[in-house]
Amino acid sequence: MVHAELEEVKFGTRKIGVKDTVPIITYAAGLQWTEDMVLYDKTWEMAEANRSFGEAYNALLNHIHFNPIINFNYAAKNKTAADNTGATKLEKLRNTIKAGLIHASQDKNTDTKSPRRPNILLAHSSQRWDIEECLQRMQVGGTVYPAISQIDTLIFYDGWSTVVGEKTYEYTGVPTNKAYLIEGQKYFRELVKHDLRIDASGADITRLVEDAMVGRARRGVIASPANAVEELTLPA
Repeated sequence: MVHAELEEVKFGTRKIGVKDTVPIITYAAGLQWTEDMVLYDKTWEMAEANRSFGEAYNALLNHIHFNPIINFNYAAKNKTAADNTGATKLEKLRNTIKAGLIHASQDKNTDTKSPRRPNILLAHSSQRWDIEECLQRMQVGGTVYPAISQIDTLIFYDGWSTVVGEKTYEYTGVPTNKAYLIEGQKYFRELVKHDLRIDASGADITRLVEDAMVGRARRGVIASPANAVEELTLPA
């Protein structure tokens, strides 16, 4: 704001919108192994158990952060259809991403009135090479296309699945025909009560249990895809 000499400075006020409750969820998993496993199962390794915990936890973090984006039901103001103009797939893909960035910039947040400025692109890994190429400076038929510099981060996510006991856990990845332009700074927040903790519970000789490990974390996320994401339908 322009300030005149001796004029009182204008102070902003905090605007409280609709209040939502965000759950902080306890995620937990455990492993235990018996004397017989240690003595007879040559495939058993303690290091493998530790790696499994780390892999599962990383998959959980990806799911927590990406699932609100992938499975959100977007309104027309957050959608860009495939642009099939162009002689090659790279041109069509480039035109689609460019149209998505333009469309996002024309949508203003209802509270702050600021436009969306996506800098992250989330897609399936099968689209990786075409996306990386179409964002670079390229020449097609004598026409030079400058690099699309607004996107500084590329994330490729295919989901994850595993079987624990008799239950299958499956985390949905990005569909192969979709991509998401994300403004990541403003509308996504982590709520972490505590990160992953792993403890050994000790042996239980009455059941010939050699040892057990229990891992748990308590966390949640605040996500507002409607204010931060543009969903792209990619050209075939």
